[in-house]
Amino acid sequence: MAGPIIGDTGSVTFANGYVVNVKSWSLNVAVDEHDITDFASSAWAEYLGGFKRWSGSYECWLDETTHLPVVNDGVDDTWDDVTGAATFTASASRTFAGTIIVTANDITVNPADPNVVVVNFRGDGALTVN
Repeated sequence: MAGPIIGDTGSVTFANGYVVNVKSWSLNVAVDEHDITDFASSAWAEYLGGFKRWSGSYECWLDETTHLPVVNDGVDDTWDDVTGAATFTASASRTFAGTIIVTANDITVNPADPNVVVVNFRGDGALTVN
């Protein structure tokens, strides 16, 4: 049996967004469930799996040089969405990859603490696991 993977080799790459100083990431992979229980189910609920979906976030130390995804581009007064290929690495032999849409940036600034940004995203299409 293989041992647990330690997170010290983890990383995030995102073609169109902020990935400097990443300190952690998380993924949530879910499958829709449909209750197909009927009178013949013998008192036990039965379910049918449906569409799969994935989402998550990654947390970074915020610096002053790299732009954030979902930011005002300075050209107009709109906030531009950011979509692109992303890879989430847990170890040299375990990666998760797909296209993401950035849905939010949660920025925290406290006196005497490092500034932090949490980039939230939703998967667009399939998630590949290696």
